[in-house]
Amino acid sequence: MEEYTEKNIKDLENQLLSKIGNFSTRKKDAVQYEKVHRYIYLVRLLYELKERLHQDGLVVTVHNGQQRFQKANSLIKEINTTSNQLLAIERSFDFEIENSPVEKKPSSDGSDLL
Repeated sequence: MEEYTEKNIKDLENQLLSKIGNFSTRKKDAVQYEKVHRYIYLVRLLYELKERLHQDGLVVTVHNGQQRFQKANSLIKEINTTSNQLLAIERSFDFEIENSPVEKKPSSDGSDLL
């Protein structure tokens, strides 16, 4: 299981922030800066969700009055949603992320239009 450590997150944040271009001589690109912080927030959330899933298990028992039944843990859906959000942010970054599982689509310059 992946281990969450604040050092890992800080290293990731520093790596991403180092790739942001400057809007001016003293300011980073604000949009990319916001994307990095949103990305880091989601990474922390993903680790917390995974830890909770590890504690609770893949299947949970639901008690409804006298009835008891088992169902898939709803955290699985939340983990998938958070992962998709992370991938969407990755695709929108204006820089290359080394070892990224996401393929960047070549930008269309309009030359393929009739």
